[in-house]
Amino acid sequence: MVFNFDDLTPEMILVEGEINELEEKRSMKQYGLEGLYDTGFMYQDKRQAQGEQKMKLPTKKTTSTIDVAKLRVTMHGPPKIGKTTTLSKIDDMLIIATEGGHDHISGFIQPVDSWTGFLEVAKAISKKDHEFKTIAIDTIDNLVQFCREHVLTANKATHESDLPFGKGWSLVDGEFKRVFSKLTNMGLGVWFISHTIEKEVENYLGKKYTKKIPSLPNKQRNFILGLSDVILFADIAQNEDGKYERILRCQNSNDFEAGDRTGKLPATLPLDYGAFADCFETEETGGQSRLQQARQLVGSDDITPAIAFTHIDELRQAAQQMFDDGAVSESFSGFDTIEINTDADAVDALLHAQELFDTMEKGLQNERG
Repeated sequence: MVFNFDDLTPEMILVEGEINELEEKRSMKQYGLEGLYDTGFMYQDKRQAQGEQKMKLPTKKTTSTIDVAKLRVTMHGPPKIGKTTTLSKIDDMLIIATEGGHDHISGFIQPVDSWTGFLEVAKAISKKDHEFKTIAIDTIDNLVQFCREHVLTANKATHESDLPFGKGWSLVDGEFKRVFSKLTNMGLGVWFISHTIEKEVENYLGKKYTKKIPSLPNKQRNFILGLSDVILFADIAQNEDGKYERILRCQNSNDFEAGDRTGKLPATLPLDYGAFADCFETEETGGQSRLQQARQLVGSDDITPAIAFTHIDELRQAAQQMFDDGAVSESFSGFDTIEINTDADAVDALLHAQELFDTMEKGLQNERG
């Protein structure tokens, strides 16, 4: 039988071959999921009603808007570094816990120990009779294992290679992508929490090097990272005072997997959700984040402690040409002892100094009438 796109609904396109509703129910029975047929997470949604209007293409450009609560974020790092504690600071978040270690935090915790259990939670989330704006899966590594066990058990196999022609890997990959394609399109933010492994990778020039990446199988890792707006690597770094602190690395490197599609994050942040969320503040800035304001002020994409100190000194010198040295020294005295250890600190100090200078300049203009 030959199809053309006019004959296909979006749901039909998602399924290979000619699978009708009866065959879907048989598939559900095979996986032991008959009771969950009415949820959008269980194989096929029902066919669109006949006579429904065809899709209309957009006629206007969309505008760039970022709601921090709706971001899709992957955060990976070594055990016990504080990933789960960071999640607990996010308001209106449901944490789907696939491993232990959540007894020490305060939050909305939903334990899950199987793939069907996760699908039940996903079904409840999809009904939207709750106040959650963001969900987190802690960890996504364990959930991949739950998916593997479920699919392999349903097919009476113990390993993907037990099924011929690569079918085992294809079934696991297909089931995982099917569910998360739906879950990430419900208008909620999703955080994927993963452990970190070191892996030898090869770049396009054939050079090999070791990189810290999320500890997921290749197919699932590439899929999750492709869904993510932001990839954060939780790490420990030594600051200028020789002290070690926990940080988030936000920009990719040969040494670790990270990235930021929004363009609003500095190279590093404290391992703190508040510092992360502050990067998306746009109050009275024409839609600019604090990082974007700082970048515009200094003409650089990177805002480091050294750049911040340089800009502060330049503002101090400009103020000394306009005002009495005593007044300038008093106004800028706070910057003589300020600690700027991270890029996020640099953004805050730079903008604070600029606001101070602008206030002094405005006062002078008012005096001159």
